[in-house]
Amino acid sequence: MAETQYECLEDSIGEESILAELAYLRFIENITIPGLPAWTCIPQRLYCRGPAIQNGRSPQKIMFVMADGAPFPAKFALAGQRNLLMNADDIFLTSEQSSTTHIQIEWPGYDGWGAKMRNRTLETNSWNVTRAKLVIAIAMFLRKFIEEMQSTPVNPADKMYEVGPGGIELGHIHIDSLEQVGLDSWQPVFIYSGP
Repeated sequence: MAETQYECLEDSIGEESILAELAYLRFIENITIPGLPAWTCIPQRLYCRGPAIQNGRSPQKIMFVMADGAPFPAKFALAGQRNLLMNADDIFLTSEQSSTTHIQIEWPGYDGWGAKMRNRTLETNSWNVTRAKLVIAIAMFLRKFIEEMQSTPVNPADKMYEVGPGGIELGHIHIDSLEQVGLDSWQPVFIYSGP
Protein backbone atom coordinates (compact mmCIF):
# COMPACT_ATOMS: atom_id res chain seq x y z
CA MET A 1 0.00 0.00 0.00
CA ALA A 2 1.39 3.37 -1.00
CA GLU A 3 1.33 6.07 1.65
CA THR A 4 2.18 9.72 1.20
CA GLN A 5 2.23 12.53 3.72
CA TYR A 6 1.24 16.08 2.80
CA GLU A 7 0.61 19.29 4.65
CA CYS A 8 -2.60 20.61 3.16
CA LEU A 9 -3.03 24.36 3.30
CA GLU A 10 -5.54 26.29 1.20
CA ASP A 11 -3.07 29.03 0.32
CA SER A 12 -0.56 26.50 -1.06
CA ILE A 13 -2.42 26.54 -4.39
CA GLY A 14 -1.13 29.40 -6.56
CA GLU A 15 -3.22 31.23 -9.16
CA GLU A 16 -1.02 30.07 -12.06
CA SER A 17 -1.34 26.39 -11.10
CA ILE A 18 -5.11 26.80 -10.67
CA LEU A 19 -5.47 28.14 -14.22
CA ALA A 20 -3.35 25.31 -15.66
CA GLU A 21 -5.35 22.73 -13.68
CA LEU A 22 -8.68 24.15 -14.88
CA ALA A 23 -7.53 24.10 -18.53
CA TYR A 24 -6.53 20.44 -18.17
CA LEU A 25 -9.79 19.53 -16.43
CA ARG A 26 -11.85 21.20 -19.19
CA PHE A 27 -10.01 19.00 -21.71
CA ILE A 28 -10.55 15.70 -19.89
CA GLU A 29 -14.22 16.40 -19.07
CA ASN A 30 -15.12 15.49 -22.66
CA ILE A 31 -14.06 11.84 -22.21
CA THR A 32 -16.85 9.31 -21.63
CA ILE A 33 -16.45 6.05 -19.73
CA PRO A 34 -18.16 3.12 -21.50
CA GLY A 35 -20.48 1.12 -19.26
CA LEU A 36 -20.42 3.49 -16.28
CA PRO A 37 -23.59 5.60 -15.91
CA ALA A 38 -23.31 9.20 -14.74
CA TRP A 39 -23.81 9.88 -11.03
CA THR A 40 -22.55 6.46 -9.99
CA CYS A 41 -21.03 6.04 -6.54
CA ILE A 42 -17.58 4.49 -6.88
CA PRO A 43 -17.86 1.25 -4.87
CA GLN A 44 -15.00 0.85 -2.41
CA ARG A 45 -14.06 -1.90 -0.01
CA LEU A 46 -14.47 -0.68 3.54
CA TYR A 47 -11.03 0.07 4.92
CA CYS A 48 -10.37 -2.12 7.99
CA ARG A 49 -12.62 -0.42 10.49
CA GLY A 50 -10.87 0.16 13.78
CA PRO A 51 -12.38 1.44 17.01
CA ALA A 52 -14.14 4.57 15.77
CA ILE A 53 -16.05 5.30 18.95
CA GLN A 54 -14.23 7.25 21.63
CA ASN A 55 -15.78 8.79 24.74
CA GLY A 56 -19.20 7.52 23.67
CA ARG A 57 -19.11 9.25 20.25
CA SER A 58 -20.27 7.56 17.07
CA PRO A 59 -18.23 7.62 13.86
CA GLN A 60 -18.60 10.88 11.96
CA LYS A 61 -19.65 11.43 8.36
CA ILE A 62 -18.67 14.77 6.84
CA MET A 63 -20.66 15.87 3.78
CA PHE A 64 -19.28 18.05 0.96
CA VAL A 65 -22.15 19.66 -0.93
CA MET A 66 -22.91 22.74 -2.97
CA ALA A 67 -25.97 24.97 -2.47
CA ASP A 68 -28.07 22.77 -4.78
CA GLY A 69 -27.23 19.66 -2.73
CA ALA A 70 -24.92 18.17 -5.37
CA PRO A 71 -21.62 16.63 -4.22
CA PHE A 72 -18.61 18.93 -4.48
CA PRO A 73 -16.54 18.58 -7.70
CA ALA A 74 -12.91 17.60 -7.07
CA LYS A 75 -11.84 20.18 -9.68
CA PHE A 76 -13.54 22.96 -7.68
CA ALA A 77 -11.63 21.88 -4.58
CA LEU A 78 -8.30 22.00 -6.41
CA ALA A 79 -9.18 25.41 -7.82
CA GLY A 80 -9.79 26.71 -4.29
CA GLN A 81 -13.45 27.51 -4.96
CA ARG A 82 -14.39 27.18 -1.29
CA ASN A 83 -17.13 29.83 -1.67
CA LEU A 84 -19.23 27.19 -3.52
CA LEU A 85 -18.95 24.68 -0.63
CA MET A 86 -21.76 24.78 1.92
CA ASN A 87 -20.56 25.40 5.51
CA ALA A 88 -16.94 25.59 4.36
CA ASP A 89 -15.69 26.97 7.69
CA ASP A 90 -17.18 24.26 9.92
CA ILE A 91 -14.41 22.72 12.04
CA PHE A 92 -14.12 18.92 12.21
CA LEU A 93 -10.61 18.09 13.36
CA THR A 94 -8.95 20.09 16.12
CA SER A 95 -5.53 20.30 17.69
CA GLU A 96 -6.85 18.22 20.59
CA GLN A 97 -7.02 15.19 18.30
CA SER A 98 -4.19 13.29 16.62
CA SER A 99 -1.44 15.22 14.83
CA THR A 100 -2.25 13.39 11.58
CA THR A 101 -5.33 12.04 9.85
CA HIS A 102 -5.15 8.96 7.62
CA ILE A 103 -7.19 9.16 4.39
CA GLN A 104 -7.74 5.79 2.67
CA ILE A 105 -8.84 5.21 -0.93
CA GLU A 106 -10.02 1.68 -1.83
CA TRP A 107 -10.71 2.16 -5.54
CA PRO A 108 -12.10 -0.90 -7.36
CA GLY A 109 -9.49 -2.74 -9.43
CA TYR A 110 -6.48 -1.36 -7.52
CA ASP A 111 -4.66 -2.00 -4.26
CA GLY A 112 -5.60 0.21 -1.32
CA TRP A 113 -3.89 3.59 -1.22
CA GLY A 114 -3.48 5.85 1.79
CA ALA A 115 -2.10 9.25 2.65
CA LYS A 116 -1.69 11.24 5.85
CA MET A 117 -2.73 14.83 6.38
CA ARG A 118 -1.04 16.89 9.09
CA ASN A 119 -3.56 18.30 11.56
CA ARG A 120 -1.14 20.49 13.47
CA THR A 121 1.47 23.00 12.50
CA LEU A 122 4.83 22.57 14.17
CA GLU A 123 5.08 26.28 14.97
CA THR A 124 1.84 26.66 16.93
CA ASN A 125 1.04 23.02 17.69
CA SER A 126 -2.58 23.77 16.78
CA TRP A 127 -4.65 23.59 13.67
CA ASN A 128 -8.38 23.47 13.28
CA VAL A 129 -9.24 21.57 10.10
CA THR A 130 -12.31 22.95 8.34
CA ARG A 131 -14.63 21.31 5.82
CA ALA A 132 -12.89 23.36 3.09
CA LYS A 133 -9.41 22.16 4.08
CA LEU A 134 -10.64 18.56 4.17
CA VAL A 135 -12.18 18.65 0.69
CA ILE A 136 -9.02 20.26 -0.73
CA ALA A 137 -6.87 17.56 0.91
CA ILE A 138 -9.10 14.79 -0.46
CA ALA A 139 -8.93 16.27 -3.98
CA MET A 140 -5.13 16.51 -3.75
CA PHE A 141 -4.90 12.89 -2.58
CA LEU A 142 -7.28 11.74 -5.33
CA ARG A 143 -5.13 13.52 -7.95
CA LYS A 144 -2.00 11.83 -6.55
CA PHE A 145 -3.78 8.44 -6.48
CA ILE A 146 -4.81 8.79 -10.16
CA GLU A 147 -1.29 9.88 -11.15
CA GLU A 148 0.25 6.87 -9.41
CA MET A 149 -2.33 4.29 -10.52
CA GLN A 150 -2.73 5.25 -14.20
CA SER A 151 0.38 3.21 -15.04
CA THR A 152 -0.83 0.24 -12.95
CA PRO A 153 -2.94 -2.39 -14.72
CA VAL A 154 -6.49 -2.49 -13.37
CA ASN A 155 -8.12 -5.79 -12.43
CA PRO A 156 -10.01 -6.85 -15.63
CA ALA A 157 -13.24 -7.37 -13.64
CA ASP A 158 -13.13 -3.68 -12.67
CA LYS A 159 -12.12 -2.26 -16.07
CA MET A 160 -14.96 0.29 -16.02
CA TYR A 161 -13.31 1.95 -12.99
CA GLU A 162 -9.89 2.29 -14.60
CA VAL A 163 -8.21 5.64 -13.88
CA GLY A 164 -6.03 7.69 -16.19
CA PRO A 165 -6.17 8.66 -19.87
CA GLY A 166 -9.19 7.06 -21.55
CA GLY A 167 -10.60 6.16 -18.13
CA ILE A 168 -11.82 8.05 -15.09
CA GLU A 169 -10.02 11.34 -14.56
CA LEU A 170 -10.17 13.90 -11.79
CA GLY A 171 -12.65 16.06 -13.73
CA HIS A 172 -15.18 13.21 -13.64
CA ILE A 173 -15.22 12.95 -9.84
CA HIS A 174 -17.31 14.68 -7.20
CA ILE A 175 -16.46 14.27 -3.51
CA ASP A 176 -19.63 13.30 -1.67
CA SER A 177 -18.45 12.75 1.88
CA LEU A 178 -15.74 11.53 4.23
CA GLU A 179 -16.59 8.65 6.56
CA GLN A 180 -14.75 7.85 9.76
CA VAL A 181 -13.50 4.25 9.73
CA GLY A 182 -11.17 4.44 12.75
CA LEU A 183 -10.12 6.89 15.44
CA ASP A 184 -7.82 8.75 13.03
CA SER A 185 -8.77 7.01 9.76
CA TRP A 186 -11.23 8.26 7.18
CA GLN A 187 -12.47 7.04 3.81
CA PRO A 188 -13.85 9.41 1.15
CA VAL A 189 -16.96 8.63 -0.90
CA PHE A 190 -16.60 9.50 -4.59
CA ILE A 191 -19.26 10.00 -7.26
CA TYR A 192 -18.56 9.57 -10.98
CA SER A 193 -20.47 12.45 -12.54
CA GLY A 194 -20.05 11.47 -16.16
CA PRO A 195 -18.55 13.55 -18.94
